[in-house]
Amino acid sequence: MTARSCIQRVKCRSTESEGTTRSNDELCQSDGYDLSLLKQIKLAVALAVIRSRPPSRTAKEQTEYLSSLFMTSQHKWQERWANAQEEILNLKQQLLMSHSGSLSSEITGEESMFDSQSIFPTPPSSSEASDRDPSVLVQRGTLGTDMAFLKSIINLDRSGAREEKVTHYSHDCDLTVSRSDVTWDTVDHSLRCVGEMLCDPARLLTTSFLPQALTSVVSVLEQESADGKLQHCRRTLLNVLSSIIQRALATDRIRQSGEISRLLQLLPCFYQTKSLALLQEVLYMFCHHIEQFACHLRQAHCAKVDFCPILAENMYDIIVVMETCVHNSMLQTTRAGHIVCGQVQERLERCLLHLTRKYPLLAHAIWRVTNSLELCVTKTSYGLV
Repeated sequence: MTARSCIQRVKCRSTESEGTTRSNDELCQSDGYDLSLLKQIKLAVALAVIRSRPPSRTAKEQTEYLSSLFMTSQHKWQERWANAQEEILNLKQQLLMSHSGSLSSEITGEESMFDSQSIFPTPPSSSEASDRDPSVLVQRGTLGTDMAFLKSIINLDRSGAREEKVTHYSHDCDLTVSRSDVTWDTVDHSLRCVGEMLCDPARLLTTSFLPQALTSVVSVLEQESADGKLQHCRRTLLNVLSSIIQRALATDRIRQSGEISRLLQLLPCFYQTKSLALLQEVLYMFCHHIEQFACHLRQAHCAKVDFCPILAENMYDIIVVMETCVHNSMLQTTRAGHIVCGQVQERLERCLLHLTRKYPLLAHAIWRVTNSLELCVTKTSYGLV
């Protein structure tokens, strides 16, 4: 029996009511029966799979086998595409860095973000014993290349170098590269690499180059601009911050010795920024996780969920880090910073509702943060700034 003869025996019931807009999958007429084109294709594929199966496999096993082959092929092509995109980005970085090399001599003293490092720093050494994992070495090399480019761009910007476009001519094609476009692509690529490392719970963060990579990214994102790519990268950066906090809260100190310490060392990269707008978003992210934890405590007290001692112990460390974050000079010395402090203070005080007597130690930790914030708000109220 052919595939077409089987299709002709299948009826398709149409339940479309009067006045309803017909979808893109328009029903077509086939020998007096209403059959959608998609259903015909699905049925034809199913028959082809059944006919092509070897005698040793059932129809289900053959379908699963062909599906696995297709997914493997798709994964390989996606991996090749990602590698090609990464190589293109790397070539654009090299083109811009080589073209901007003549400007490096203008950067001296305070203009350089990294005075002790060269304008075109090399990727970190891979000789550390803790970074022997092959996947970590790959990420290290990738982030090392991105760091070298971002540090160079930061130093060039601080030296007063203007935005530039570089055109490369070859017998194959003409390539025009914009510094801002490559910079944002590099920032986005770096954040995706860091995010992938953080999302893998089986991977221990034993590497030392993550703080350097995040510091470079934050230094670029400190620029005050309404550019769409900048806003996208900032959202990605905040997602990375949220991943760090979530992983720190879920870390078992006994089984994962030192993991919580390495995660907490990444947080200063975010709150030591010189951008008040970025610092405000960082503080809001801390508040968000504290608010979620306060909700967990209320539900645990009502026996709706089980109390998690690991979460409570790790949240104390997050609150201490937030207290350090509040001492940023922009919050302490500017009127706009004091306004941000007032907003954060209100959110934290709401977190203490119905929790102070039940969990006094954690309530005291939050109080310390609110007291520091209140000092800033008081300065604004009395016109001290």
